[in-house]
Amino acid sequence: MIHRDGTMARLARLLDDLNRKRLPIHVTPIVSGMIETIAAHLPRPKRDLMLALLKPAVADRALPRLGPRLR
Repeated sequence: MIHRDGTMARLARLLDDLNRKRLPIHVTPIVSGMIETIAAHLPRPKRDLMLALLKPAVADRALPRLGPRLR
C-alpha cells in the first residue's frame, strides 16, 4: 500500500536538502587539536592551508586546495 507524503517521503526531502545545502562549520576543541597536530607535521604551504580550516569564514575555500589525500 502506497502512503503518499509519509515519513519516508519527508525523510527523503530532508536528506535531499542536506545534500544540496552546505552546513555551517563548527570547529570543536577536539577537531581543532587534531588539525593543529596534523598541520605541525606538514611543510609550510600545506600547513597554512590546514590551519585555515580552523577559520569557518575561509574553510570552504581552503578545503579544495588541500588536494585529495588531505581532503
